[in-house]
Amino acid sequence: MSFVYNAEAQLHDGTAILLDLEKQGWADKELLAQTRRFTLLPKEGAVTMKGLPYPIVVVNIPENAKPIYRSRVYRRNEADAEGNLLIDFRAYCIGYKRGKTNYWTWVLPTGDIETGIEDDSWLAMTLFDHLVSLIKKA
Repeated sequence: MSFVYNAEAQLHDGTAILLDLEKQGWADKELLAQTRRFTLLPKEGAVTMKGLPYPIVVVNIPENAKPIYRSRVYRRNEADAEGNLLIDFRAYCIGYKRGKTNYWTWVLPTGDIETGIEDDSWLAMTLFDHLVSLIKKA
């Protein structure tokens, strides 16, 4: 499952650097330390489960904070009336860490956005159950 987003790091000096999130080694520590704005940019033609373009998501990185990124793939086989249905999707997250606190902005496969602080482990199962119900309705 390929990524629907690239990222852009805007540095303190105003330089903008496009990052391929699928490329090994994109997360250069020196580059991230200089980042003041972190943006998720949808790849051309990428559409959500609702058939709409993915949103552009921008997070401003405060002084003394470090940008963070993650993506999560969720997979589960669901039994339906016609057999097995494989539920397979990826959610994307950008944010920053300041001190010991993480600030997250998640982009869901529906294009919806969720934000949170600290532990976001609850989001995985909530998100998964919600999206499974959407897929079953379709």
